[in-house]
Amino acid sequence: MVVFGNIFFLGLGFADEKLEGYLGGIDQVKEGVTLVIGFRWDFILYSAIGIYTSWYFIVKKKFEDKIYSLICNIYIIANAFWILVIRASYSNRFAYLSWFLLALVIIYPLLKSKIYEKQHQVIGTVTILYFSFTYLLDFILK
Repeated sequence: MVVFGNIFFLGLGFADEKLEGYLGGIDQVKEGVTLVIGFRWDFILYSAIGIYTSWYFIVKKKFEDKIYSLICNIYIIANAFWILVIRASYSNRFAYLSWFLLALVIIYPLLKSKIYEKQHQVIGTVTILYFSFTYLLDFILK
């Protein structure tokens, strides 16, 4: 099944067979391995952490910084593009474009200004939670 975002990109007029293979939404067999295309709720949850964190610091904590706003905007735009092509083959490659910014979205305000009373403990806890969630997604839920 081809979703709206994939139809949009295929309808731009410059699609070739390779792009149709990526966005066509069909299961592919490559080197004896069947690649199953499907919706990944764990990927959505992982991306939502960055959206929630940026909302929390900008709206709730009133953290104002031009660089942080730029980082958050790039993160959100890259995620929005990925959501459009989420059912495409190898769409996780598009997700990686935003996920490399996720650590900055989460930790930048904590390094830039004092937001909490025991900030160093919060930074340590956030780092351990971030690593644990990534470890869970990569090694346990694989």
